[in-house]
Formats: sequence, structure tokens, C-alpha cells
Amino acid sequence: MLLLIWNEWTRIMLLINKHGAPNSLISNVKRLRAGEKTNSGSRQVQYRNLDPDVKHDIDAALIIEQGGLCAYCMSRISSETMHIEHYHAQHAGADDDDELSVRYDNMLAVCSGGEGNPRPQQTCDKHRGNEPLTVDPRREDHIRSITYKSDGTISSLNSDINKDLNVTLNLNMRQLKNDRAAALDTLKKQLLSHGSKKFIDMCRYYAQRYESQQKKTEYVGILLDYLHRKLQRQ
Repeated sequence: MLLLIWNEWTRIMLLINKHGAPNSLISNVKRLRAGEKTNSGSRQVQYRNLDPDVKHDIDAALIIEQGGLCAYCMSRISSETMHIEHYHAQHAGADDDDELSVRYDNMLAVCSGGEGNPRPQQTCDKHRGNEPLTVDPRREDHIRSITYKSDGTISSLNSDINKDLNVTLNLNMRQLKNDRAAALDTLKKQLLSHGSKKFIDMCRYYAQRYESQQKKTEYVGILLDYLHRKLQRQ
């Protein structure tokens, strides 16, 4: 797995490098496509028609690919709590949207987004609905445009991406900001507990530790950013 998180002040979202689709998905789609040829106009190639075992394989592959973090807010997800997000929404109704719904490179794993809460407290795909997005966690240039403050506020110099972060995905919801700030505060306390003389060595240790994780630490972006900034100043 290659999951890049940049060393500048630009890590509020994961840069996701998509892998190949699970073999079970490829086989299932072939069967559905064959069924369409037999029954013209049946539109069987849709995500909802995939076998349950295939959907499980997709979930597992996405969890590994993203290090166990939500593609948007970087909170912890698991196979029990995650949802499949189709970056290009699957409910627009056109044949092309049916095809996109079963394309693995269009799938992301996301958190529950505060499902069941009032809309102002929802985030990620739950707040997004089927609104189109500009920001794309699969694109390096988009990830590099994103910045944040020490209190967890997310922003981008790109006005369209900034709108996505603040409005469409609601990633500046108070609880998310607090969670990111709390994660950073915990790291700072861990570093200080080793004493000032070992501060830089411990920054290096934690940076290497976070970067090598297959199961990523929750909100790891803000942690790595802080560590690399300290290391660059030594």
C-alpha cells in the first residue's frame, strides 16, 4: 500500500492511491454485464446488485488502502462502521452512473458522518449527499492546496475546494476541529514527557512511526505536520 501524506502544511486529508479492483468485483461485474446482454435494458450493472460477499471484499480492500481512516475527515473507520462513498454519485440515474457505481477507482471508505444527527452536526458524505465535489482525495494537487490551523480549522486557497471543505463536507464542524486539536495536544504531551533534550529525537521517532503505520493513527495528518515542522527547524 502506498498512502502518501505530505511533509508540508497540507495533510488534512489522505492522498489515496487507488489499487486494482478486487478479483471478486471484476468477476461479479462481468456476470452482471452478461445478464444485461441476455435481458436488454435491464441495467443490472449497479452497485446495489453486487453480491454481499463482493461488497465485503470491497470494504476490506478500501480499509487497507486508506489505513483505516475516513477518506475525508481522517477519523477511524472499520468494516462495521464504514460506508462506501462513490466519489461520482451513483444516484443520478444515467447509464454512465450505473457503471461508475461499480468502478473500484470511484469508491472510497468514509465514516458514518454523524448519521442520525441534525444536519449541522453531520459531516463527510452524509452531509454531502449527492452534491458534486471539486476536492478529490485521489489528486495530489488538491491535497497540497489544503491547509489548517492549530485549532483544526481546514481551508484551501482554492475557493472551490474551500467551499467543499467548509460547506459540502462540513469538515470544520466543531467536534471534528476539537478532535484534531485534542490529538495534537496528546502528541505534544507525549513529546514533552521525554524532556527537552530528547525533544527532536522523539519528534523523529514519532514521525517515522506514524509514516510506517499500515493502520494509521486517527487524525495522523495534523500530527505529522507538527512533527515535520519541528524537525525542519532544528
